[in-house]
Amino acid sequence: MAVEQYLFKFLENLNYVAAETARDIEERIFDDPKSAVMNARVFAEEIVKDVFRKEEIDYSHLTTHFERINYLAREGFLEKGTQQALAEIRLTGNKALHDATFRPDILEAIKIFKEMYKLGTWFAEVYSSDISIPSYKDPIPPQKGLGMDDVQNMIEQALSGKLSQYLNLKNEDNNTVKEQEGQTDNESKVSGNDDQQENKVITLNLNLPEGRSYLLRELKRLQESSQEAVENSNSFSKFKDYMHVAREIQKDFEEMITITKDSDRAELILLTGSVGDGKSHLLAYYNEKQREVMNKFEILNDATESFSPNKNALETLSELLDGFSDQKIELSKDKVILAINLGILHNFLSYEHEGKSFNKLKGFIEESGLFTQKVTTKYSEESFHLIGFSDYQSYELTNGGPKSSFYLKIFQKVFSNDSNNPFYISYQEDLKNNVKGVIHENFEFLMDKNIQNEIIQLIIQGIVRNKLVISARAFYNFIADLVIPEGYSEILDFEWNHFEKINNTVPHLLFKRRERSVILKTMSELDPIHIRSQAIDQIFIDINTLNDWDKIIEKYSNNYIAKEWLGPIAYQSENFNGLTSEFSQLLVRLAYLTNNSFAEEVIPSSYKNYMKYLYSFNKVEQRQIATFYKEIIQTIFKWRGSPKTGYIYINKPIEKFRIAQELSLKPKMDHLSPNNNDILTSFKQTLTIVFSDKQERENLTLEVDYPLYELLSNVQRGYCPNKKDEEDAIKFVEFLDQIMKFGNKSNEVLVHIPTENKQYVLSKGLFDGYTFEKVL
Repeated sequence: MAVEQYLFKFLENLNYVAAETARDIEERIFDDPKSAVMNARVFAEEIVKDVFRKEEIDYSHLTTHFERINYLAREGFLEKGTQQALAEIRLTGNKALHDATFRPDILEAIKIFKEMYKLGTWFAEVYSSDISIPSYKDPIPPQKGLGMDDVQNMIEQALSGKLSQYLNLKNEDNNTVKEQEGQTDNESKVSGNDDQQENKVITLNLNLPEGRSYLLRELKRLQESSQEAVENSNSFSKFKDYMHVAREIQKDFEEMITITKDSDRAELILLTGSVGDGKSHLLAYYNEKQREVMNKFEILNDATESFSPNKNALETLSELLDGFSDQKIELSKDKVILAINLGILHNFLSYEHEGKSFNKLKGFIEESGLFTQKVTTKYSEESFHLIGFSDYQSYELTNGGPKSSFYLKIFQKVFSNDSNNPFYISYQEDLKNNVKGVIHENFEFLMDKNIQNEIIQLIIQGIVRNKLVISARAFYNFIADLVIPEGYSEILDFEWNHFEKINNTVPHLLFKRRERSVILKTMSELDPIHIRSQAIDQIFIDINTLNDWDKIIEKYSNNYIAKEWLGPIAYQSENFNGLTSEFSQLLVRLAYLTNNSFAEEVIPSSYKNYMKYLYSFNKVEQRQIATFYKEIIQTIFKWRGSPKTGYIYINKPIEKFRIAQELSLKPKMDHLSPNNNDILTSFKQTLTIVFSDKQERENLTLEVDYPLYELLSNVQRGYCPNKKDEEDAIKFVEFLDQIMKFGNKSNEVLVHIPTENKQYVLSKGLFDGYTFEKVL
């Protein structure tokens, strides 16, 4: 029976042929989805031709549908969403027409039907002002002559249950789903004997409705909004136990509590750092694993608030640490572990305590160098012990470049093919239930260890180049952001077309969601499409000169999931001009993540050089440090300008006569302390250089971080710093002003007249006289 009130009826008066074509598709979509997909292209062709007619453009010279679409896109008639709808209809229609093995199911046909609706809606909105456009509705299965059981059987046979899931998800009570997803009892169950910890087998609570994803549920536990995100020194769940990654700081803390637990004197262990650096997690871990030992200590965590309305935080802390005051420490036997942020500790030591003093504690902190540039990971002296979380880096320096065993282990916790991994178990359960969407493809993509390493290298770049501070909690959330699109639910996987899907894959989630978090903001700034390099230029050349995009994909991408994402766009040699840029950007990002040699070519040389110098300075490798000093000296002369070797300008370049002085700098290395390990886990993240004057009576120190090094490297290669550069590098400018005092201007200056290319020397003569001579 013909559909009386079909979806595209609103097009009848605007384009009757297109409306009738859509009506026929709606009637036959369940009986013959392949025919529906092919006829969708007929619908699109009629809309495109009508655009030419309404715009009064002769298109007789444009002999193919592709050429007509490309013309409209190039001339600005089509917006991006309309181009994508046309591309999806055309490519899928071509595949159905030319590929005998391609048998689209009803869901794929419904996706194309939705693309037709997008195209028809755009057409009506642009070329009519009085059409009422109905809301989108899926086609209704035919029911005449069939009972509902027959209809359901037909659907299930055709789709192996996929459409059934889709309809169930659409009709499901959202409140019920949210309630189930928010339950706190979805902790992975662990079976096995307590004396066989290594053989534990994790199972899932299989309590989700049909079509819902267990992987999605588990991944949401990584998000900062989840209950698992709340750190408490007295609480350590099974999930946190699984996610725990041992670090060097754990070993140092364990040594401290082992040494001090049975002491017959007062013992204070300070865990210092910043918010979210893992202090609470470490305490919770040991409360769970070594409760008997931890019970010998009083644990004070986040002691920043007063327990009394009449006392402020510092007064409360003074009371809690009373046994460690100068007046009581000799007789005290208190054993306390205090987790405290650096700012609070600094304020406490500067505070005027009523009736007591903490000078011994203050002297201990000063001796440790905690508030200096010195690397202080652990330090002990008599009753006081310190672990400085801020100086335990989240990555290591090696001779072959930076690495991070910490971040890699977290990736492995989530993405390893391991029967004890709750994420992998949930992924397998979803596949068994025929639940697979973009989050599962993202998960598979991130199981690739090479991709994990490239993302970790980006994180390290963010730490070094952008001073990114990442807590373990924030890194867990970052992983969830890499897999889960914003506002994602399982229903979207049924409804997205290919272009919408690839906009929710890892490369886009990593580089194009800067507003989502501080980490993703940094990732967007490190997006390889912003980098100028020969390797990236070659990709754009290949795309714009080669017709076979399949070969381009094969050349640059080394991951099968990446090829599946790119493949449909490159299905035919013809591609829309309007989508070439989008394809190019996706290919560059995928090449960067999946092709190690490509990524190595793209990483800026200034960053690679800085990391080599960072390793050398912490190891005190004199040859490399000497090379760095030479670069800095050259840069100093280029920044201020130099008329001849060894001379540097004193005045500004806008003046007619340029005045220069001789400047001799003596580099020093005795301020550096060598680290003899091959792999450095604790180190300074800046390069500290020291210059002295000729007589070595005065020293000047400069801390060079990556942003400054990058600017200085550009200056060395000929870049002229502008006013903003000087504002950004104010410490370097001040350093230059100070180092100019090491010059010889009190005895001699060189006068340079640039317009005449002449130089003169004004110097002290005999008996306090002066000489003025032309330089040959």
